[in-house]
Amino acid sequence: MVNIFSEIYTLIKSKFATPGNSPGQISTAQGSGIAGQVKNDMQIFGIAGIKSLPGDNARGVWIPINGSSKSGVIIATTDYEVNADIVSGEIAIYSRDGQTIKSLIILRKSGNIEVTGKMIHSGDFEISGNLQVSGEVKGGSVKTATTNLDTHLHASAVPGAPTPPTPGT
Repeated sequence: MVNIFSEIYTLIKSKFATPGNSPGQISTAQGSGIAGQVKNDMQIFGIAGIKSLPGDNARGVWIPINGSSKSGVIIATTDYEVNADIVSGEIAIYSRDGQTIKSLIILRKSGNIEVTGKMIHSGDFEISGNLQVSGEVKGGSVKTATTNLDTHLHASAVPGAPTPPTPGT
């Protein structure tokens, strides 16, 4: 029987690394155990399709491989320093710089998706339903299905810059 002894490590620093025969980058961390021992280049295993580097002072569960205290992997991480305003059944995805959350996506159990931070999108963006905007809409040309508002003219319009309406007319 293999004795599996897991331990919580405080992650001091994490980085991407490419080991000798690896087909790509892996996440690794240097961490400090409960008794103060330091381990370097601990590989972090996460969910396929999600790539991240835990922030400094995050916590990770380290599991030894083949019962060895020298080699193992981190299988889960958490960050006690960040509090996202969620309730049971909701998911928060965030990035941070020190103590400040820079971008945040919350999947609410109501079905709403809340996004905080600047969204940068390339490619088509399709919306089925109404679009409500608070603030300005900026960008290139504004087009409807049949009209380009940059070149749209009214036959009765007076040439030149628009003038305000005359009161009482």
